[in-house]
Amino acid sequence: MPKTIELAGRYSFIDYDTNAGVIPPGTSVRDNTWLVTPGINYYISHDHRWKVQLQYSYLKEKFTEGASDVNSNILRAQLQAFF
Repeated sequence: MPKTIELAGRYSFIDYDTNAGVIPPGTSVRDNTWLVTPGINYYISHDHRWKVQLQYSYLKEKFTEGASDVNSNILRAQLQAFF
């Protein structure tokens, strides 16, 4: 793999406190959320001064009280300049 390319990844999970003492009965709230993000970086200047980053994220949110889950697909491109 060329030294100007870097692979990255991230996983996160949030487990919300949805017990009856926190959330009123019959209220739909997020039960948990998880996110998976692979990415690739390309260093234009062969160091950290100029970088192009491309990443894709898959976000899944589960809800309580029978509410529909929400799935999101996010694609992000970024140019980073450090000076």
